[in-house]
Amino acid sequence: MAMTNQASLQLPPKPIPRDLLNLLEAFNDVFQTPVGLPPSRLQDHRIPLRDESMIVNMRTYYYPIIQKNEMERLIQKMSHNRIIRDSNSAFASPIVMVKEKDGSWHLCMDYRQLNKLTIRDNFPTLVIEELLDELDLRACYHQIRMHKEDIYKTKFWTHEGHYEFLVMPFGLTNVLSTFQALMNSIFKPLLRKSVLVFFDDILLYSKS
Repeated sequence: MAMTNQASLQLPPKPIPRDLLNLLEAFNDVFQTPVGLPPSRLQDHRIPLRDESMIVNMRTYYYPIIQKNEMERLIQKMSHNRIIRDSNSAFASPIVMVKEKDGSWHLCMDYRQLNKLTIRDNFPTLVIEELLDELDLRACYHQIRMHKEDIYKTKFWTHEGHYEFLVMPFGLTNVLSTFQALMNSIFKPLLRKSVLVFFDDILLYSKS
């Protein structure tokens, strides 16, 4: 028996129902990539230190030219989206360039020394490595502002300048609990009635 070409077994995509298209068009703004700062909320992220007189100032790492080029592109993009700004803070943390599975690069702030001085929440969370594999938390974090009094602590070095975050960056202690607290606050009237929230995974089980 001759083997059937796998491509011939693929069915053509079904057309999207008109009612669904109308719904998507009516709420088109929901699916757009956020640009600019989110509103200030009670859950703006704080960085409480055990000793507020302590300063974390680490030297930048060495980066090969390909990483420097990608770093410049990503910094320019974040500056354009107004989630970072130039900084002259006494704090400073370096960047680690992480290569994704698709070959792209990601800026990872090395806040380990800052985290050692940060007072930890008692909010229970999973191991961070497990969450990175399952959730797209980086984009979600940028929808939460940094508390204005703690912005200067997020400063990071690059070969072309110093910047600080206006939104909650990935890599800080307590960011998972801040994000979950915001989700709980937003969905509070519906929790355990028709909605369950686990970080950025939202389960709806209402019949309507």
